[in-house]
Amino acid sequence: MWAQSPDTTHARLPAPADSVQYAAETIEYVNPEHLLMLDGNAMIRYRTAKLKADHIRYNTQTQDLMAWGVPVLWDGDQKVVGDRLIYNVGSGRGTIFQGFSVTEFNRGKKGMFSGVRIHKVGPSTMNVVDGSFTTCDAKCPHYYFTSHKIKLYHRDRAIAKPIYLKFRDVPVFVLPYAIFPIQRKNRQSGLIVPTFGEQGFLQADSERYIEDLGYYFALSDYHDLALYFSYGERRGWWWEANWRYNLRYVFNGTIRYEQRHIPISGGKRKEWQARWNHNQQIDETASLRANVNLSSSQNFYSNSLDFDEQPTRSIRSTITLQKQWTFGSGSVALEETRTFDTDETGKEIETQNQRLPVINFSMRYPTLPLFPFVPEETYWEGISLNPSSRFNAQRTKTTGSPEQTDITTSHSLGISLPALDLFPLSFNPSIRYSETWNKMKYEVSGRHKSATLSASISARTKIIGLFQPGIAGIEMLRHTINPTISYSYSPFRRIHSDGTIFPLMNWDYDVERSDPSKELPISVQHIFDLKWRRDSHLTEIDSVGIDTTASFQGSLSPSSSAPKEKKIQLARLNFSTRYNFGRVSHPWADLNSSLQMNPLDAFQVQLGDTKLNRFSLNWNTRHDTQTWELQSVSFDASASIGGKIGSALPDSMASSTAQWTWFDLDTLTVSHNRPLAEEISFGTRHPERLSGKRDWSFSATWRYESSAGGGKRITGRFRFDFKPTAKWQVTYHNSYDFQDQTIRSQSFNFTRDLHCWQATFSWNMRPGYWDYRFRFSIIDLPDIQIEQDQREFRR
Repeated sequence: MWAQSPDTTHARLPAPADSVQYAAETIEYVNPEHLLMLDGNAMIRYRTAKLKADHIRYNTQTQDLMAWGVPVLWDGDQKVVGDRLIYNVGSGRGTIFQGFSVTEFNRGKKGMFSGVRIHKVGPSTMNVVDGSFTTCDAKCPHYYFTSHKIKLYHRDRAIAKPIYLKFRDVPVFVLPYAIFPIQRKNRQSGLIVPTFGEQGFLQADSERYIEDLGYYFALSDYHDLALYFSYGERRGWWWEANWRYNLRYVFNGTIRYEQRHIPISGGKRKEWQARWNHNQQIDETASLRANVNLSSSQNFYSNSLDFDEQPTRSIRSTITLQKQWTFGSGSVALEETRTFDTDETGKEIETQNQRLPVINFSMRYPTLPLFPFVPEETYWEGISLNPSSRFNAQRTKTTGSPEQTDITTSHSLGISLPALDLFPLSFNPSIRYSETWNKMKYEVSGRHKSATLSASISARTKIIGLFQPGIAGIEMLRHTINPTISYSYSPFRRIHSDGTIFPLMNWDYDVERSDPSKELPISVQHIFDLKWRRDSHLTEIDSVGIDTTASFQGSLSPSSSAPKEKKIQLARLNFSTRYNFGRVSHPWADLNSSLQMNPLDAFQVQLGDTKLNRFSLNWNTRHDTQTWELQSVSFDASASIGGKIGSALPDSMASSTAQWTWFDLDTLTVSHNRPLAEEISFGTRHPERLSGKRDWSFSATWRYESSAGGGKRITGRFRFDFKPTAKWQVTYHNSYDFQDQTIRSQSFNFTRDLHCWQATFSWNMRPGYWDYRFRFSIIDLPDIQIEQDQREFRR
């Protein structure tokens, strides 16, 4: 019986969940054999499984079917394409001949599995016989992995054994087995690819080495472990364990341990290092931070392959617990600093400086009003107390020297007064009393106490000048002057050292007392702003808040067709000094000045840390003279520029790449008389690499330093990035000392995209050290790489 009725066979009618739905251009049912024959755009659906092919033969009694003519099988979101298919609808098991499947892995990257036979043995499991895998989208892949047996676990992993890596059709590597993660967002356990290299190539003391051969354990969603092994022909072998843990919003940290076995004359020396970093938010008001560094000796760093780690002379460890309350804050810290040095004979000297513990406590304004009984909204109601305390127990021990202990307790009590505004000035007064108790044990032990009382008042104002030149689109120039003058007075500073402990405010004792001190700090800040408008399609830069330390900051907003208004801070100029009334010969302190300029977004200039020292000459003559001497000055300037050059790709290249795109099995249509390979374009996943525009950028920074006793120094840093072609990337970095006319460091980096591969060559040079590294890696599988490097130290 033949039936050809598109209106009925393609009708979408409600059907039971376990029913089989089918459609085709031609439908024939053979009753004795229970055979349903579907020809021409045939489709059959059962539960979550769907099959499309040119021809389908389905046995309604056994639920077996056979399809040919490019069958495409969906089971959920799992898709498989082949030349011929045998499948049981009820069990979901079957075999696809000459099949392949495109799957996602490693955060959205795509790869293709193919095989002579693909056996579907479960809802999410397939066995591939004589299969292959590649991420290369060329019709003739530049590389691929082949294996006689591959087991695919959908959205989990693929296990192959044995596995061969081939370039084109040439085998270059073999492993007994390999695991590929598939479409999994969590981490996967697996091997860590090592680094091979040679230090001092062609030198008498050359050394070949292998670094970071290891295994990564994805223990759970909350912690993992990595183990590494390294070996050097001259430096012996060493291993490292790195354990990470993370419980979101609660705590996170790492524990790292490294042990080295270094050959020496007559045996081996073992050295080790341990590090612990921990961050924990106990609650909204309390936190725990730890940064612990331990090592057997300084030799651990001097024998390191890391060039930056070799000069290490000190290591520091801290553990800090912080707590905040509505009325104040406190902290308890444990600190240790170990410093390594050598004496004249070359013997190692170690100094341990421990602070066990350091306790700080302070109370915040305005929780302690000085006059709680006065009415609110009055000046006196804003006066408050600000007490604080600090305890420090310090222990110092140096090799060959006696131990030294120093216990210090500091207390201070401040009185904060609200600002008093009397136009045009604003006054800020404050008073503070502080005491320090100290107990020291060394060669000579003793107790000491010092007390200081001080008061200060500052006055500030703001002067603004506006100018409207009306030329070149400049609407307004603004000059803001912020002068500040302060007066601080300390009537006494008492020091007691007879070993007794006495009350906080007891003044009835005979102690050493200093003279009153009076100082007058002065500072002036100049800010120059510009506002201009022009017709432009550029983005608009809006200035934001200004403070005493930050340079110009801006935000970008989309442009429109209206004239653009741009606000920019041209310069910031600061001056500061102080006058000490207690000094007779040199009352004026250094005059400090700094200048920051940002006339263009890509150009910045900073003149900072400039000090002018005023000293007196010929004070015994009738006419006293005073001059200014430049003590130190520094000048910083930076500039950056970049853009795009070039044009669109040639028409021949554009036409050849325009069709490269990943195919979608949902919309796949196949002609009856054409090979499958001609119908499907595997495509490219990196269309941005085909752009005809070439990016480039150049940046430079200069620094000039000069001091009265240290001479001058001029240095510069330069960086150039350029893409000469769509697939080449060149980077050059240089650090230059203009004073000595020497290159402090420089590096080249060349990167070339080779379709699915990437080649990188880098070269670095510093005084006493150079290295180069060549790496050839798969873009989508960066762990698959061929690497060769060479490094050399000259000590």
